[in-house]
Amino acid sequence: MKKILLFALFTFLSQFLFAHNGGHEGHANIREWNIEDQTIQGAFLMIKDGLVYIEIAEKGMNKYPLRQFSEKDQEFINQKQTIVHTLNQFANFKKRKKPFHPIFVVIFFSLLLFSISIYKIKINPRYRPIFLFFAILLSGSLYSFRDAVPDLFATDPLFLESAFYPFKPNINTHWDEDYFYVESNGIPEHQMMVGITAWQQQVPIPQCYTGMNAWSIPLNPVLASSPLSTEQHFMKGAIALATNGVPIFNAKNNQGIDSYLAGELDAFGGHCGRADDYHYHIAPLHLDN
Repeated sequence: MKKILLFALFTFLSQFLFAHNGGHEGHANIREWNIEDQTIQGAFLMIKDGLVYIEIAEKGMNKYPLRQFSEKDQEFINQKQTIVHTLNQFANFKKRKKPFHPIFVVIFFSLLLFSISIYKIKINPRYRPIFLFFAILLSGSLYSFRDAVPDLFATDPLFLESAFYPFKPNINTHWDEDYFYVESNGIPEHQMMVGITAWQQQVPIPQCYTGMNAWSIPLNPVLASSPLSTEQHFMKGAIALATNGVPIFNAKNNQGIDSYLAGELDAFGGHCGRADDYHYHIAPLHLDN
């Protein structure tokens, strides 16, 4: 019996001694590409209509036919595209229940061993029900703490804070129980409005994304029962926020036209709206570094 109890104790402690957060690979969006007779450094953005869009650091974005890439690069591109496709399949995704924490398994077997030991040791049979009663009471008390296990969809505000931290003091962040707030003036540190071919005569000016007008990111998001695709919806206003405090809009403008293909974006994938508010229309991969 002593060996069994020691094994149970070791199992319990091993949950803390050997557990660690997953992930050992570094952040490697920028890579070397072999395209026919040339080699370039850049980050994969997307593949559309057989064209691969590569963002070149500080130089904007270029597109190349998929067939021009090496076999290794084509395999990488197809893998990335599969990941993107999977992430966007929300239609049949249902919210899962809170994960069953391993510590509950340890508690269950520990109480089971405790109950068995009651009948093995020499104890007055009249007191055995009392011991069992307290064992059940203890089990119920521990199970009541199940809500302390983090929700699958809850966001750690400190995690968000670490993402925005490199861009302070140009932005300010704070949070409460429901939202993570980001305050900024909407003006990035990089050059703006250079490289646009479909000029719309707008000039970027600071915006008042502060106070009641700060960006509010929900810490406990809930999936929509009927998700909508950005292909036909959400073409007005921000759908995301970059870590430098600049909003990100749909890839299509408010007329349903691809902003990049129309030549409306600068070298960093942004431009100004009619209110002279600067925003991106593609993923700002230049912020990776």
